[in-house]
Amino acid sequence: MRTFAVAVLVATMVSCFAREAMHIPIYSMVKPENKLDSLLQQAKFYSEMNSGPEYLKNFQDAEYYGPITIGTPGQPFNVIFDTGSSNLWIPSIHCPRSDVACQRHNKYNNASSSTYRQNGKPFVIRYGSGNVEGYLSQDVVTIDFSSICLVVVVVVVVVVVVVVVVVYSSIVAVVVVVIVVVLILVVVVVVLVVAAVAVVVILVVVVVVVVAVAVVVILVVVVVVVVVVVVVVVVVVVAVARVAGISVVNQTFGEAIKESKDFEQTPPDGLLGMGFPEISEDYVPTVFGNMVRQKLVPEPVFSFYLNREVKASSGGVLTLGGTDPSHYTGDFTYVKVTRKGYWQFRMDSVQLQGEAFTLCKGGCPAIADTGTSLIVGPQREITELNRKLGGTPTPQGLYIIPCGQVSSLPDVVFNLNGKPFPLSGSQYTLKVQTGANGDYTVCLIGFMGIQFPPTMEPLWILGDVFLGAYYSVYDWGQARVGFATSRN
Repeated sequence: MRTFAVAVLVATMVSCFAREAMHIPIYSMVKPENKLDSLLQQAKFYSEMNSGPEYLKNFQDAEYYGPITIGTPGQPFNVIFDTGSSNLWIPSIHCPRSDVACQRHNKYNNASSSTYRQNGKPFVIRYGSGNVEGYLSQDVVTIDFSSICLVVVVVVVVVVVVVVVVVYSSIVAVVVVVIVVVLILVVVVVVLVVAAVAVVVILVVVVVVVVAVAVVVILVVVVVVVVVVVVVVVVVVVAVARVAGISVVNQTFGEAIKESKDFEQTPPDGLLGMGFPEISEDYVPTVFGNMVRQKLVPEPVFSFYLNREVKASSGGVLTLGGTDPSHYTGDFTYVKVTRKGYWQFRMDSVQLQGEAFTLCKGGCPAIADTGTSLIVGPQREITELNRKLGGTPTPQGLYIIPCGQVSSLPDVVFNLNGKPFPLSGSQYTLKVQTGANGDYTVCLIGFMGIQFPPTMEPLWILGDVFLGAYYSVYDWGQARVGFATSRN
């Protein structure tokens, strides 16, 4: 048993310091059963959207977020990990008191970070649900502070030091005992042979002094070792915090000093975009792009498992540098990125299983977006689909259906690179509470239409309704996106 425990500790230590794919738990900010108001707001935004691609992002869409730290020492923030944008921004301590959205969230203080570098260039990021304004800064950004690694390392260090203290103290104690015994024997011999009182007194005094000195030595050794323990633990904790997480140095990000009121009620503090730098404000290098350049991940890929279970404690897992086989089955089907910026690719078609009904005929562009709740598509096609499914329209453009009919809904099949990816009725509908007291349940069909502006090619946005059913991997190195069936 003792050998097994040691082996587990050693294996954990090795995994903490090895450069392997890292699995970061992420959380869902709003559960499907009580977010009807939010979804209606999204529908209103999309129905009114009449501008270019930068306005495709509605911040209130995003559900999945996780922890990062910025600076040295690290200042903690919760950010949305969003494949549909490319900038990192967080609130700044320099935002005015009148900015309610900023004041309600964690704020970055550049004066408290020893690794902060001033940039100062202004930035503005426009979302459909509001704007964020501020200035650019540089600092260390760390993702995944591994508490398990810290605990294991601290335990190992403390155990080693305790063993050293015990061994050291034991050796000193043995030496003291030997000296005392020898001195006592000398005293006895002197008493028996010489019988001189003065000599005996001197020897007794010597014994007492030696014992006192030995005790002091032991105490000093213990104190010194304890101080060393504290220093070593602090150093190791800092080192493991760096190694167990992924620390990107000299990362440029936005310090937001002005946020519109739309951000007041969002639990996360900011957003970490995981798209390509082509859509990054001011073409700022992205966090993941810098991870690849600084060789912080074993492979230039990241992947998402999004948990759509209502009662689940975890919202999912973001894996940096690889995939997490425990969350998917089968092989990945890959589609090439056709236009860098978003994770955009060519979708073959969308069909209703068992029926002669096809959308996206001849192929159409689509993007995989973890920051969008529903599946979004061209207004005309989505309206056709929702009507075909028997949905009843709401004033905001969403469609609802009696929950008792969900089990009889046909699969909606998304064809990607020659392979079908079906969604069942239970996967593309969401139960939501409505009524004055939230005592009435309706089922919302998870397809939302956009009237695209003439300057923009119509496309489909495969949001969390799709990505919750299919594990997604984003291959930065080969510019492709892969999908496999999630283990939900």
